[in-house]
Amino acid sequence: MNRFAFVRLGRTLLLAAVVAVGSVCWLGCGGDDGGGDDNGGNTNNSGNNNGNKTHTHDWGDWIVTTPATCDAEGVETRTCKLDASHKDTRAVQKLTGTACNSGGQVVRPETVVKSTFTDSRDGKTYKTVKIGSQTWMAENLNYELVGNSRCYGDKQDSCAKYGRLYNWNAANMSCPSEWHLPDQDEWIMLTTSVGGGSTGMTLKSTTWGTNERDRGSDTYGFSALPGGHYNYSDGKFYGAGSFAYFWSATETADGKAHYRYLETYIIAGGDKLFADANEKYDAFSVRCVKDDNNNGGGKEPNVVDPSTVVKGTFTDSRDGNTYKTVKIGKQTWMAENLNYDTADGNLSWCYKDSPDSCAKYGRFYQWKAAKTACPSGYHLPTRDEWGTLAKAAGGSGTYGEGGTAGTKLKSNSGWSGDGNGTDDYGFSALPGGNGVADGSSSSNAGYEGRWWTVTERGSSNNAYYRRMYFYYDYVLEGDDIKGYGYSVRCVAD
Repeated sequence: MNRFAFVRLGRTLLLAAVVAVGSVCWLGCGGDDGGGDDNGGNTNNSGNNNGNKTHTHDWGDWIVTTPATCDAEGVETRTCKLDASHKDTRAVQKLTGTACNSGGQVVRPETVVKSTFTDSRDGKTYKTVKIGSQTWMAENLNYELVGNSRCYGDKQDSCAKYGRLYNWNAANMSCPSEWHLPDQDEWIMLTTSVGGGSTGMTLKSTTWGTNERDRGSDTYGFSALPGGHYNYSDGKFYGAGSFAYFWSATETADGKAHYRYLETYIIAGGDKLFADANEKYDAFSVRCVKDDNNNGGGKEPNVVDPSTVVKGTFTDSRDGNTYKTVKIGKQTWMAENLNYDTADGNLSWCYKDSPDSCAKYGRFYQWKAAKTACPSGYHLPTRDEWGTLAKAAGGSGTYGEGGTAGTKLKSNSGWSGDGNGTDDYGFSALPGGNGVADGSSSSNAGYEGRWWTVTERGSSNNAYYRRMYFYYDYVLEGDDIKGYGYSVRCVAD
């Protein structure tokens, strides 16, 4: 029998024993069944015909109503299920040790600043908490990304309670402007700020799960809830009410992504915030952290003022084609897709083999050809260089996957539906579509644009690309087989 089964069995036997005796709390309205004494008026005689009979209470669980600080005790309260006017309280010991060491990196709980933030995309308002130099959402994100996020059990009530679940790529673009998915360093900073050690109990909400001793103190107002996760491989949901899983923006060398998790069973380590790595296809919760360093939180946004952009031209000496260019911050990009013929139809081609499409959208290149297609003085951008561009245009996340950079980089014409951008920076991204691996067909012109990066995904047969879609505001990131045909934007050396 594993340790989780053993714990569950023990609790089941204990519950059966309690039920056999009776579920109500005797001994003067509560007695000594939960650690609280009855001084202070909690003993009461009922007004029924048996006037000498002790009134009974069926007590609820202890809930932290005033968190303990370094300078003052906290308070826990429980309420009688039979009569909500009857309450019992007990003191919670003042914090001591590292949590109150003002000379270290641990944040004193009384310095935490609580506030709210309204997501302009859908009008939802979230509680926030500033813990030391970081400002975090104090609720799980509940922004719907159609096709890339879901409610636990596919039930809207679960979204209202736990927020939405996101696969890793969606998580990276899910946070609103000026917020982002935290990376490993930011999770470590949070752990350090709240004292390490029993971080799990410190971060868990006071209403976690169904068992009193698994509930947290929520000392810093982070209010972690057990939202569970979605398993892509079998299409099932697991762990709501018992486990919380939060994505990190940091990837592993083998193409997985890091995450943090909390669990219910305190005997098995439920008092800690664990770290692990997982396939990106599963869906976990998201806690966004603020970009703005003006109040000390998170990453610098590095947004470039569009008025500082410098436009120019460049002529490719190999074929005489002239391209518009744009300098955004410290980067100089071609402001048109590359249209250099590699003279190998299997490695580069026009959309549907139409020269008119090459004149409009540039050529498609397999990754092998894209690596060497840019002219002298330019190169195929790395994943980091695309990230710098996206963040310069207002993207959030490690590589600028979130935010509204897509709208600002897309051209102001040529996109299907209402998909045109504002082209604030003159980058003029066009929806050139994509080509299949053998170069035999093309699709999605007018709806999306995809651009290769030179960065491979580990040692696999895939490489990273960036994508803009007609109804998305952001610049998505993905990886794909190197044989596919995507567009190329060259950046200056």
